[in-house]
Amino acid sequence: MTVIDDIDYPLFLSLYNKDSDISKLDLAMEQIAKCPQFRDSIMVIVGDSWYSAHKIIDTALNNNFHYLGMIKKNRLIKPENIDHWMNISDIERRLRKDAFHLVTVKGIRYRFAQVSGSIKKFTDKKFKILIVQQRLKNERRWSRCYYLLTTDPIMTPKQIIELYRKRWTIETFYKFCKERLGMTKSRVLGEQALSRFVILLFFTYTYLSLVRNKLSSFNKGVSTLYAAQRTVWHDEKRFLIEKICILFEQGASITEVKLKLAS
Repeated sequence: MTVIDDIDYPLFLSLYNKDSDISKLDLAMEQIAKCPQFRDSIMVIVGDSWYSAHKIIDTALNNNFHYLGMIKKNRLIKPENIDHWMNISDIERRLRKDAFHLVTVKGIRYRFAQVSGSIKKFTDKKFKILIVQQRLKNERRWSRCYYLLTTDPIMTPKQIIELYRKRWTIETFYKFCKERLGMTKSRVLGEQALSRFVILLFFTYTYLSLVRNKLSSFNKGVSTLYAAQRTVWHDEKRFLIEKICILFEQGASITEVKLKLAS
């Protein structure tokens, strides 16, 4: 998935076959290598803890991208001024309360602490690690800690959290495709047929994403893909009704109208 400003859309299609020798990480590395470069833009590859592997980070850096991703609590870090490796969760437990600061992103409060250090297989490079807790909605407590790593040393904590939030679009993409675009109702079995089906699905999602972005600038009520889809359906029905009325005004019979609509 690609997110540019407030527009999100699928960029690449790579079918995964668990019986092949190509892993999900290999597919991700191929996609990163194919990503286009945009001049004067900040390009960041964002992934969850599954994709925060050294191969993915290395591929991103080799293709002039920064990487930002969640890491697991047992990830080994060598903090600055400490000569041995530690789990990031152990580092968190050693931090004083005054090491945490507050920031608000999209109306949600977060508490964070920063750590700089090296990770395995990148001992010559320093990474910024953010230990984050989110204020739970309608509750007077914080979520459990999660850990974000970035290769960009100048990225602010607010930018790190805001960028990682955009990764959630990949989850909403699959949810919308399953609920509204028939992803789980496909009956095709062949690889070529499946690829064509997913490409059509990608085009439909991209079109609705563009419609949502266009309409939301004029009408705050059209702020979701669901609303954009309803708007498109409404416009199609109105166009069909207008076409039928024009045909009747031209003297067409019911049979002729049915033939015109079917053609």
